[in-house]
This record gives sequence, C-alpha cells and structure tokens, in this order.
Amino acid sequence: MLWVAIAIAGLVATAVAVALAVRRVLFLYRLATSGQPAPERVEYARENAGAEVRAQLVEVFGQRKLLKWTPSG
Repeated sequence: MLWVAIAIAGLVATAVAVALAVRRVLFLYRLATSGQPAPERVEYARENAGAEVRAQLVEVFGQRKLLKWTPSG
C-alpha cells in the first residue's frame, strides 16, 4: 500500500513540474515573439551563418571577455 502512495506522490510532483515547465516555455515564447520583426537581421544571419555560429562559439565557449583579463600575480 505504501508503494501506491509513493507512486501517486511521484505522479503529482511530476505533473506539477511539467505544468511549471510548460508555463515557463510559453512565457519565454511570448517574450521572444513580442518584439517587432527584424527581417534584415534574419537576412544577414542567413547570409553570414558561418560567421554568426563562429562568433557565438567564441563568445560562449571561449569566454572572450575572460580571456582579455590578465592573470593575477
């Protein structure tokens, strides 16, 4: 009987977590689509896809700002 209570509690917790995740995704989608369209930005990104990807990789994984700092000592 205890396993039934644990299973029900787990299902309830999962349902709450999924509901919160869906709510957050919808909020972020509405936030991202609330601005004015920028067709020139999309066109530029398509024409320069390689440079855009490289810039993101350098900025995110390379931490360009951190590499500009001199080490202490």
